[in-house]
Amino acid sequence: MAVMKSQCNNRHIQQGVTLLILMLILLISASTVLFSMISGNNAKFERDKKTSEVLSEAKVALLSYATSVNLSHAGCAGSPASCGRPGDLPCPDIDNDGVAETSCGNDTGATGQASRLGRLPWRTLGLDDLRDGNGDRLWYAVSNRFKQNARAFPLNSDTLGSLSIRDGGGNLLHDATASSGAVAVVISVGQPIIRQDIMEQSRILANENNATHFLDNALGEDNADFVDAGANGFIKGEMHDASGTTIINDQLIVISRSDMMNAIEPLVAAEVKKAVYTYYNYNFPNPYPSPARFSDDKCLGFATIIAGFCSPNVTINSGRIPVNPSPDWDSESILIGISNNNWFQQNGWREHVYYAHGTLTLNGAKIPGTKELIVIATGTAIGTQTRATADKLSETNYLDLENLAPLDDIYLRLPLIQHDNAFNDFPVSVP
Repeated sequence: MAVMKSQCNNRHIQQGVTLLILMLILLISASTVLFSMISGNNAKFERDKKTSEVLSEAKVALLSYATSVNLSHAGCAGSPASCGRPGDLPCPDIDNDGVAETSCGNDTGATGQASRLGRLPWRTLGLDDLRDGNGDRLWYAVSNRFKQNARAFPLNSDTLGSLSIRDGGGNLLHDATASSGAVAVVISVGQPIIRQDIMEQSRILANENNATHFLDNALGEDNADFVDAGANGFIKGEMHDASGTTIINDQLIVISRSDMMNAIEPLVAAEVKKAVYTYYNYNFPNPYPSPARFSDDKCLGFATIIAGFCSPNVTINSGRIPVNPSPDWDSESILIGISNNNWFQQNGWREHVYYAHGTLTLNGAKIPGTKELIVIATGTAIGTQTRATADKLSETNYLDLENLAPLDDIYLRLPLIQHDNAFNDFPVSVP
């Protein structure tokens, strides 16, 4: 009996040990799965973080490029169509060498549609070999109206972006068929997947410049195939089907029309201020030139303005930049009425710049005190403002808030963060 009791106890002990071992194995297995999930989540978080950072870096580089172009007459290299202008963006890189192609379609956009989508030209932008969280180079598409070559004219505050962008629900975030088209988009391609057209992406060397092996499609939208100024544009991921299979993992960052104008409008205002102040210093003790009336329709357009039109009016101290002051603008001034070799007239910026001189006040100025010169880049049309031809003769469709009452010689500057649907003027002053 003692032997049988001992054997029974041994069995119980063995069973207990076995149970403990099984529990330990289950615990280790569960911990391994948990730590694997945590590690996987952490790895994805780090990849996504890196991707977000490089997309932002690419956007900043493109906007910097658009505000760093050579605006001198020498920058035109003797060809009117080659004049650098605020807002110029490079063509994409089609052969994956980091360099923008020399052209991506004609001025109307009727040619070169496919060449306006390619990789981000990181060398042209002065960047390192920019890679996303997956180690891939970024892709990039540009609106025809903002591409550097061949240029579409004019490019100014009224120029619309021509890329449509949808979210994962198929909703239009930027509508190129209306007035909210995007200027450009930068794309991180994500891991290879089977596209919705059942093509399996393969990123071998032979396919390195084939957009369909990198960019995804969903909800009738294909990121590898877009059309300027149409509803066919780009769609943002990450999206999965009912079984959890990834159907799109392209990550996008957009340069909106607002992004672009917020970058180039202050530059235009600063360049005009510099040109007017240079004229004043050169012709001292002559006063600042009298402005042209805002209602002078001869100041409109982007063709050459002939002598005698858009003339100064000595009875006013605010309006548009005149073409024929006395003495004349210097032959290389951006403020002359000749469009050839002159980005300012060539792109119709005279319509979008307001000019005042005298004893002026600029509320919100960085440097307080009386101003002798104020130049305002008037921004895009907001609120109820409209800019059909007849509308262009009224300050109401350009200036905002206090700036719309110029007879009191008091003007307003607000920081960019406070710009909204009631105010988007960009004033600069002397001093």
